[in-house]
Amino acid sequence: MPDRELPATRALVYRLKADHVRLDAAWGEMRKRLARLADAGEAAVDTDAARAFGAAYDRHIALEEAEMLPLARRVLETRVLYRMGERMAERRGVTPSSGR
Repeated sequence: MPDRELPATRALVYRLKADHVRLDAAWGEMRKRLARLADAGEAAVDTDAARAFGAAYDRHIALEEAEMLPLARRVLETRVLYRMGERMAERRGVTPSSGR
């Protein structure tokens, strides 16, 4: 990676990590609300909070796909990319696709 790309790359990584922290916290709250709805039959979920979470998640994924993944493909070995995909899939509880 050329040195001129390092500041933008660091900023991107910092932003994505910060997004992960915020999204994890927001999902924790959303999960509690959904559990109360399922367990106690609460009448409503905060639709504004649900929409805000969905929009933040969509923006985060778009940034990963548009900027981080192309960068990763340029600078990381295939085996590292594959392991990254496996870890992402594990966090989401899905089976990774075999793109080897």
